[in-house]
Amino acid sequence: MANVIAGLRILGAASVLFVGLASTAIACPSPEMMAGGALDRSFTQEKFISGVAHPLHSTGQLEAENDKIVWHMLTPFDVKTTITSDGITQSFDGGSANKVATGSSEISTMIARTMASMMRGDWGSLKSIFAVSMPAKVYEGDWAVVLTPLDERLGKLLGEITVRGCKEVSTVDIVRPDGDREHIQFEAAAP
Repeated sequence: MANVIAGLRILGAASVLFVGLASTAIACPSPEMMAGGALDRSFTQEKFISGVAHPLHSTGQLEAENDKIVWHMLTPFDVKTTITSDGITQSFDGGSANKVATGSSEISTMIARTMASMMRGDWGSLKSIFAVSMPAKVYEGDWAVVLTPLDERLGKLLGEITVRGCKEVSTVDIVRPDGDREHIQFEAAAP
């Protein structure tokens, strides 16, 4: 009888532990439920280029607000690229910004809006540029949204984008038609 009681105590303790662990698991909302707003996220990027033995690594900071994206690579070089509806500028090693593309370029506006929409989970605004494949259900907590360019020319340049996350975007993978690919990992946003 003592063995039965001891066994029941162990079973009871195990079930309390299991319930406690289950209740602390993070439930991922649908990707359509992501909160919008300004972004400020650290990133690590790996570029895999055909014919290059090892991936190219970089780290930096992404800031997005309205139709402005600031992609600031900090390592291995300090390059700050700012994309707005007025054009694209770059600065090196903290120097002054130089125009890369000027005017109200449709392409720079599209890039800024696309990146901002993707990072905010504004999938509806992306449907004019991409076929947006929403997940049928969430797997292992995270979801994945696949973006395929609708324009054939853009598809030849960009290929397919897979955005993964839970409550926010955690990774972006870009697979280009020539076999080159990029993997970008974002740090969790500060609470």
